[in-house]
Amino acid sequence: MGEGLRVLFVCTGNIYRSPMAEAFCRSAIEERGLDFTTGSAGTLEGDRPIAQIALSQIEQADPQMAAHRSTLLSAQDIRSADLIIGMARAHVREVVVLVPDAWNRTFTLKELVRRGERIGPRQPGQTLADWLAAVDTGRSRSDLLGDSVLDDIEDPVGGSTSLVRIVAREIRSAVRALIELVSPAAPPT
Repeated sequence: MGEGLRVLFVCTGNIYRSPMAEAFCRSAIEERGLDFTTGSAGTLEGDRPIAQIALSQIEQADPQMAAHRSTLLSAQDIRSADLIIGMARAHVREVVVLVPDAWNRTFTLKELVRRGERIGPRQPGQTLADWLAAVDTGRSRSDLLGDSVLDDIEDPVGGSTSLVRIVAREIRSAVRALIELVSPAAPPT
């Protein structure tokens, strides 16, 4: 595809949700042969290993995640990403506080999929920036105040194994939907 798009997933500790999203995204883009790169970061200090229960949910999708160490979100991470995806509204707010002009390319995963499904997938020749501008239309920063089950993926820290599995399934499903939306449709033949 030749785009070299960079996707950054953000959560709090970077040991559950965002590494799971990174792994599922990497697997999906490799399956489709897309020229995307993906990474993740958290809003807390880094250098912690991925939670073992989270790793157990993604090992088949991306075995290299076993070596994952949490990373503290930086302004440079944000500036170098074409698309920033928070696991909850609070993460979008953190991103925009660090780099205010990242607003129009920063969404929660669920928000981006919901809005993207409303406008439809990227069309042949449509840039990611143009598609994101269409997704962003009518969106207000005040829409992301507070918490919302519509936008937030539950934080499984301290939860049961079944909660982590539920969260992993939700992330996997949303990431697959996202990849379908952001991958330009094949030109008509």
